[in-house]
Amino acid sequence: MSDKINIEIGMAMKSDLKDPATKAAWMSEYESPNPRVCQNCGGTGYLHLFLASGGPFEGVPHGISKWDENLQKWWTGSTKSYPCPVCNSGSA
Repeated sequence: MSDKINIEIGMAMKSDLKDPATKAAWMSEYESPNPRVCQNCGGTGYLHLFLASGGPFEGVPHGISKWDENLQKWWTGSTKSYPCPVCNSGSA
């Protein structure tokens, strides 16, 4: 399991997380190209979030899906990208 870190999120991401259609969400994990540029996004300028709108399912659903390791089930949804509120602030 990866270490827990604190990440600042912008208003658009907060709004999507509060949306009643969002059943669950996962922040995308990836290796940072240059973590010294920004501790929040790792220097990419964006944060990526999978927003689940359906599930959990026992079997692999149609469409875009994500495996939940904790529940051992599948979710459907979409991935959205948000400007990093620390270094990008929507300017890119």
